[in-house]
Amino acid sequence: MTVPNPRSPMGPLLPADPERLGAHRLVGRLGAGGQGVVYLGEGPDGPVAIKLLHERLLDDAPARARFLRELALLPRVAGFCTARFLGTGEHGDRPYLVSEYVPGPSLRELVDAHGPRRGTDLDRLAVSSITALAAIHRAGIVHRDLNPRNILVGPDGPRVIDFGVARALDGTTPAITGPTPVSPGRGLPLSGALVGTPAYMAPEQFAGGAVGPAADLFCWAATLLFAATGADPFGSGPTTAVIYKILCETPDLSALPPHLAAPAAACLSKDVASRPTAEAVLLGLLGTPAPTVASAPAAPQAPAAEPEEKRRRSRALVAGLGLASVQAAGDVVGLAAFVAQPTLSAGRAGPLLVAVAVSFAVLAVVTFVAIVPAWRGARDAIWTVAAVRIARVVLWAAWSVHVSVPPPSLITQAALSALVAVLLVWGVPDRR
Repeated sequence: MTVPNPRSPMGPLLPADPERLGAHRLVGRLGAGGQGVVYLGEGPDGPVAIKLLHERLLDDAPARARFLRELALLPRVAGFCTARFLGTGEHGDRPYLVSEYVPGPSLRELVDAHGPRRGTDLDRLAVSSITALAAIHRAGIVHRDLNPRNILVGPDGPRVIDFGVARALDGTTPAITGPTPVSPGRGLPLSGALVGTPAYMAPEQFAGGAVGPAADLFCWAATLLFAATGADPFGSGPTTAVIYKILCETPDLSALPPHLAAPAAACLSKDVASRPTAEAVLLGLLGTPAPTVASAPAAPQAPAAEPEEKRRRSRALVAGLGLASVQAAGDVVGLAAFVAQPTLSAGRAGPLLVAVAVSFAVLAVVTFVAIVPAWRGARDAIWTVAAVRIARVVLWAAWSVHVSVPPPSLITQAALSALVAVLLVWGVPDRR
């Protein structure tokens, strides 16, 4: 693959940055993310990349555990498909990871700077990245956050990085060579917040259940489509809208040549069981017949295809939560308008109008708090969203006694809230 300007962009060290980490002198910043800062270090054997946990995350147990899990999983991954693991250490109480320095931009940076990939460049990216994914799955690991920012395009081809939210398929975490151990177990439970990059997550990742290698195949196809178009395949709008598209829509694959569009379409299936494995896709790209669907080594059995009724319920839930989000966002915007333009609350009815806006904004906040676990199928959260939307209509009717509310507006709001409640009630998942 031709990589224009292959060196990774580097910024200077900041005053608060350490000058050394272990045996390595730090010469600059390669980037920073949610987990930590990545530095370029110089040591006895040449340049290395060093990822240091953010100081602000020292007391964040889940974030620290995800970082430590990455330290534990990386030695299991073949060096040709990721930045080769070199070691670990601690700077005070902050753990850090030392890996091979890959002198190249991320796939997103490359496409943003030089445009979509075409022809043999796109073919090489597809084959190299699916080879890396097959090796990762062969090592018994699910990446869970494959996206254009987590693929570095070096002079010798793509490397998959950032295993911070990866999981071992065998349910164990190997010991770390260093001062901070990770206890074996089934892995960390996710909290109410989504872990990963929503625009590049598979449908099953929003359900809160088991996530296997098939999720990585969905993300691989979405990433390949980004490389061919320069655009996120499910859009880049509000998170709720993106999630709806991932769950209910199929992206346009016309930018991919036929030999890539076919495996990408199979990998983007909403049905987990019908997606191929990384090895099957690789063999297909190489022209070798392979089973279209199989389980990756050490992977748990894929769940059976959902019955049609369950799919309808899922779509109803997504639509109901989407409408609830739009209503809640409108209420927050209404309060913001009163704050930004004091003239709107002038006159005798002004304070009352502000009170109306505040009461609706409070309901909006409750809605937003409940929507995150509701996306993942939490029944109590879904009922909370439905109840709050119904309470909103009751509040509209109560305020209409004191504030003039046009009947058509009240009827429209009541109809919308009723629709949201019906969709949510229908979409509540069955108890297992």
